[in-house]
Amino acid sequence: MTELLEAYRCFADEHPGIPERWLLDQSIGLASLYDVVAGLIAQRSSGPVLDLGTGYGPIAIRLAAMGLGVVGVDRDERVLHGAKDIASRSLGPSARAQFVTADATRLPIPARSGFRLATASLLLEHVADPAEVVSEAFRVLGPGGIAAFFDVDDGLGAEHPQTPALLRLGEALSTWQSGYGGDRRVGRKIPGLLAGAGFDDVEVYVLPQARFSVTSPGSEERRLTAEHLGRAREGIVGTGLLSEERFDGLVAEYLHAPARQVCHIEGRVLAFGRRTRIPASSP
Repeated sequence: MTELLEAYRCFADEHPGIPERWLLDQSIGLASLYDVVAGLIAQRSSGPVLDLGTGYGPIAIRLAAMGLGVVGVDRDERVLHGAKDIASRSLGPSARAQFVTADATRLPIPARSGFRLATASLLLEHVADPAEVVSEAFRVLGPGGIAAFFDVDDGLGAEHPQTPALLRLGEALSTWQSGYGGDRRVGRKIPGLLAGAGFDDVEVYVLPQARFSVTSPGSEERRLTAEHLGRAREGIVGTGLLSEERFDGLVAEYLHAPARQVCHIEGRVLAFGRRTRIPASSP
């Protein structure tokens, strides 16, 4: 997927002020992991695929490159314009990927449509009711259809040595996100959500990532982390978790801390479920 990664980087360079830039940076930073996830998903079905909360299309475009017909949906039309551009750059004008503005909890798609696979990557951590998204996937898939959900679980991660300022900011972020309905430990809950929606044959994988690096003042890693935290500043301060002075002070402490060697380990969850039955109450 070298060409795809290059397409993302070129697009990012040309659009420094693009909306939801963090999503674009995430699509680039997790490229190798998205390669693995897309490969595992493609083994389950030949499509067509519905990619929920597609963002800049890191999964949708990969699946299209593998020959699957894909429809990516997202609420943010501005982000979808970027996904279309990147798909065209990497796959050409005849790419088998379409992008449609829609809410993953209220899809404008009839029940038991022609989709054979429904996917969502790093979406459930941001929604107030993940069960709504999983239930929508169940609704639109026909018998034999497969759902694939990939998401975070902070409980599967570790960092050594820990950075005190970053640790405190991360705790505030997680607490704030939980308060508005998000969940940084949603990964472990996905199998139960799939079963609760009616899916059978649930399979669960933990996909680990680890890196050992020197983080230093002014590094790209620290800059991107600070930008990610900055997007939550208003919410964290507004709910009283940290004062403005404390939040800004912790960010500055993290950004300017002396260089150090850090081992960072993360684990994300990928779970599959198959719609093998149609309950009598199903629409």
